[in-house]
Amino acid sequence: MFKYSDWVHAHDNDEHYMRKLTFREKTGSSRYYGASVNAGYYITNNAKIFAEFAYSKYEEGKGGTQIIDKTSGDSEYFGGDVAGIANNNYTVTAGLQYRF
Repeated sequence: MFKYSDWVHAHDNDEHYMRKLTFREKTGSSRYYGASVNAGYYITNNAKIFAEFAYSKYEEGKGGTQIIDKTSGDSEYFGGDVAGIANNNYTVTAGLQYRF
């Protein structure tokens, strides 16, 4: 299966505990791609063993960021394309499926 979206909006909350800072980003106009493949074999009429691989990619979206100083309580916002968010991930699954 293949998935695609041109309407990705992302939000991020990044806590820097040692520095006592919080960074909050919001981005838009990014793309998502996803693909998965699975296979299985019925060992009985109701039981199947299976394996699956899935991959997802979120292209980099750019946007503004807010920096919050947890010590003083001060907050500052920087607009434009000062922040970027992207992600790649995959999962590998194996299991036994039983249908009642």
